[in-house]
Amino acid sequence: SFTVDVIIIITNGTALGNGVDFGSAGGWASTVTLTFAEGEFEKNISIPITLEREPYDNEGDETFTVSLSNLVQLSGSANVYLAESSNSTQVTIINTPDPYYNSTWPRFGRNNRHTSSLAAGVMTRHPPWTIPMSHAFRASPAIASDGSIFVGGTGPSVVASVGAAAGDVIWKKLLATDLMTSPAIGSDGGIFIGSHDGIVFALRNDGGAKWNTTLDSSVISAVTIGANSTLLALSKTSLYALALSDGKIQWNFTTGNVNAGAASVSSSGTIYVGSDHSKLYALHPNGTLLWSHSGGAKFAGAPAIGPGGMIYTGCNDGNVYALRDTDGNLAWMSYIGGQIFPSIALDIADGPQNDALYVGTSFGSISKLSAQDGTVLWSRATGDEIVSSPSVSLTGSVRVGTDANALLSYDANGVLEWNFTTGDIVRSSPALALDDSLYVGSNDGNLYHIVPYSIVYMQNATLSVWENETSVNVVILRGGMNTTASFSVDVVFAGLTATGGGVDFTSAPATVTFAPGVGSMTVAVSIAYDAVFSEPDETFTATVQNLVLLSGVEAYVADSSVVSTVTIRHVDPLSAPPLAPAAPLVSTTAFSASGIVSVTWPVPAVNIRGSLPVLAYTIYRDGVQVALPGISLSFADSSLTENTAYVYTLRFNTSLGMSPMSAGTTVTTPFRGPVLTSVTPSVVPLAGGVAVTLTGSFFGADSTHVTQVLIGGANATVTTWTSSSEVIVQAPPALTPGSVPVTISTVHGDSAVTTLTYAAAPNVTAVSRTIMGRVEQSTVAITGTGLGVSAADISTVSLAGIACAPFTWRNASHIDCVAGIAPGGTRTVGPAVVTTVSTGSGSGPTFTFTAPVVSSIDPVSGPIAGGTIVTLHGSDLGDVAGVNISASVPCSTFAPVSTTLVTCTTAPVSSPVTQSPVTVSSPSGGVFATSVPAVGFAYTGGPVVIPGGPLITSVTPTSGPITGGTVVTITGTALGLTAADIATLTIAGVACATTTHVSPTEVRCTTGSTPTPTTGPVSITTTTSGSAGTAVSTVIFTYFDPVAIAPTVTSLVPSTGSTAGGYVVSVYGLSFGATPSSVQGVTVGSVSASAVIFHNSGFIECTFPAHPTGPVPVAVVPA
Repeated sequence: SFTVDVIIIITNGTALGNGVDFGSAGGWASTVTLTFAEGEFEKNISIPITLEREPYDNEGDETFTVSLSNLVQLSGSANVYLAESSNSTQVTIINTPDPYYNSTWPRFGRNNRHTSSLAAGVMTRHPPWTIPMSHAFRASPAIASDGSIFVGGTGPSVVASVGAAAGDVIWKKLLATDLMTSPAIGSDGGIFIGSHDGIVFALRNDGGAKWNTTLDSSVISAVTIGANSTLLALSKTSLYALALSDGKIQWNFTTGNVNAGAASVSSSGTIYVGSDHSKLYALHPNGTLLWSHSGGAKFAGAPAIGPGGMIYTGCNDGNVYALRDTDGNLAWMSYIGGQIFPSIALDIADGPQNDALYVGTSFGSISKLSAQDGTVLWSRATGDEIVSSPSVSLTGSVRVGTDANALLSYDANGVLEWNFTTGDIVRSSPALALDDSLYVGSNDGNLYHIVPYSIVYMQNATLSVWENETSVNVVILRGGMNTTASFSVDVVFAGLTATGGGVDFTSAPATVTFAPGVGSMTVAVSIAYDAVFSEPDETFTATVQNLVLLSGVEAYVADSSVVSTVTIRHVDPLSAPPLAPAAPLVSTTAFSASGIVSVTWPVPAVNIRGSLPVLAYTIYRDGVQVALPGISLSFADSSLTENTAYVYTLRFNTSLGMSPMSAGTTVTTPFRGPVLTSVTPSVVPLAGGVAVTLTGSFFGADSTHVTQVLIGGANATVTTWTSSSEVIVQAPPALTPGSVPVTISTVHGDSAVTTLTYAAAPNVTAVSRTIMGRVEQSTVAITGTGLGVSAADISTVSLAGIACAPFTWRNASHIDCVAGIAPGGTRTVGPAVVTTVSTGSGSGPTFTFTAPVVSSIDPVSGPIAGGTIVTLHGSDLGDVAGVNISASVPCSTFAPVSTTLVTCTTAPVSSPVTQSPVTVSSPSGGVFATSVPAVGFAYTGGPVVIPGGPLITSVTPTSGPITGGTVVTITGTALGLTAADIATLTIAGVACATTTHVSPTEVRCTTGSTPTPTTGPVSITTTTSGSAGTAVSTVIFTYFDPVAIAPTVTSLVPSTGSTAGGYVVSVYGLSFGATPSSVQGVTVGSVSASAVIFHNSGFIECTFPAHPTGPVPVAVVPA
């Protein structure tokens, strides 16, 4: 028995792709030791062959040999064993490229697995950049073999070629149609792209046109280079195969309706394409159908083709489908939810068991699934919907754009590596270069080059300097995703040797050190003036190399391909231009108070020959001239922002020309102290507690910057910091009225003083009238304290809750106002109230609006000699101060008996007076109320004769409906001592339905019904001993048909009024109805009156609206 080593030797070198294609999956080492037992003559070993992450098309075949060495005998006698190393087994791994994969980017996602990452070529590194392309990106870039990037977009619709190094646009072609698809690159470097107008364009790699073909409808999916030199393009109804050479249609397959997913082509030429009709189709290269598979919704993305004949695709039913390429049968299905719009990316790792799918969804998630069985390995929320298809880097990281305006990168384990934010949604799928950097577009119109590692490079700049200047600055930049490491890097100079006195700059390398977080460093290169005549200009370059990482774990690269170029311009010593002046002196001492920065400078040494007169100085702020040239040695700069860095530079002009710019002086303006301009309101109550708004400027960046607000020396609590120009505080209380100082303090200083006025709350101590008729509208004087600081400070004045307006503000202790009209029906009682804007409300003495109603009088006539005692019946008559009877003739005496009864003795008159209303007045002489027209008093020519029998003197009302139910009051004398004395009582011949005996002078009758309208007097027969008899009224009562007779207005009291409205009018007439529900309202012209009060079928009260001057019709509107 013995052991022997089996040795593998790679005979034709490392493959051009990811390395050798064997051994890594099975744990194979370069040397394996085998043991032969006694009697054993043969052993077999298995060397696994590995499909790399990328199948490299330009990768050569790989060959290795297997031989033996190092035999060690373990048992047996003196047999001699030899290991024959000259014999060997040779194995060749033949590269199997995709026959249609003959360019760097022949289809969407670059390959059949949609990884969107380059796999071969010369790797270069470039700094990050962003360029505006003036259009929204929805499609994905494609990377050409020379590293340039092809992009297409909309609004305007352009296709462009962009250089990878600096993002410079090589060419741009404007097409009169929307481009929403990704370009494909042909083997000759030309590009193919489809448009929304249904046109497929073929362009040369310089942007020139090759051909274009119009299809039946929009092309919104990326075109794909397929078998037989065809280009596959999807319209809304069909899949077309076009000849790559001239665009002629070779065949088309009708799908009915397709989505934005491109067609995919296998290495055998089979075509796979999804449809909105929930089908995935497999087609022969000649366009005939091989099979179709139905899903639960549309297949939106381009299918991914994996090893072993498996087709992977996402569906809008939330499932990922794995189908066998031979027959379309389902291998497995995995539900992840949402709608799967983007294409799936397939990552081939070390062995099929590690192959994985990356899937984005409308739910805003990115998931990793096992390609073997669909098991969800991990899922991560991305913040918003994903329409961008994922891309997979050569290191196994997945990158995906989101509608949350971001591009995200996760490692193979789902750990977020970085998050790059753009100005709008990212629906473009990123294209990955060999150095792992990526190109992606955004709806913000920008094309981004994102470097996920860190890169250090010289600023790409072309500089010019006079040789008599002292130095020139070159800038080194740090770019990429990570900025936390520290490192050193060498700046290396190379240049021309001068023909005169030698080179005019210091060429020794300079080493600069970047601290963590520092993005740029500057190296000053010394310029040496050699005073040589007729010397040519000299040029040198600066670049970086020899990067040494000092701290941190990021991968850093020094990019020496980017250079800064500096030209040193020759200066003749006899005509030397002016030297750069010294940097100006800048002071910010006065800025906090005045906002002014002071800039000064000394008289400069003009040039190397000595001083020349300075004609004018020019001062610059941040490279922009801020003042006209002048001879002053100082400048006051204003309108600056606090806490902001500014750089001031200086130039001057002489007879020899303009000097170079001086070095810059950088200053940062301090924070300004607060400026208080106003307080609102300007008047507050003594009790404080109200919100006061302070306005001005420089109140700080947030509420923590405000340290104190003082009002009258007391601290005012800051309730709201609105902005740097507005703060709201709560006013503290004050002891006495008057103006007090207000200041605001911040961490940066105190404001100047402004004032706030404290005023006492209103206190009403007296009113000139305490009682008034509800429609009197007389002027009332209100006195007290704290009655406002101005007329504008008065909000409202009211008496018993009724607005007293208009009002006249006399001073803080006196206001005059005109009382309003109170509602009818009942008296209105309440305090006099004055409300100010600044200090609130104050009330005083009680004020009363009376609402007297005179409903009847007894008797209704008397002799002209006077002396008749008249009794007035009604309501709210307790405050009557006078009675006028019959045409405004005052009673000689009167006496309020109760709130419902007043008596008066008529005064004598010279001649008879016809019946007219009775009025009652207030203590000031104003009219309280007027009796209804049917209730009046008449002066007769002689004394009233009352016979022994009953006598009827009045009937109220004098009309009613034929349905009965009207309560009629009958007054007179000898109307019976009790109800039993009334034998009969009829009205217009109709017996009363009910009779109520009130007193010997008053009886009430509820009218009975009658079938037809009728009229007639009231008749009463009494049986009272000594005064029995029958009385018949001279007043005629009318029964009317309420249906046949419309409501009729016969009179109004008063019949004239103010155009402002707002006063109560008594409306008298016929057929108003039996109950309040009979009346809908009262109209005055075309406007409805308010506060309508129904008394009976002939009497209504209401408040009139405003109306222009002149007569106006008044009508009662039935319900």
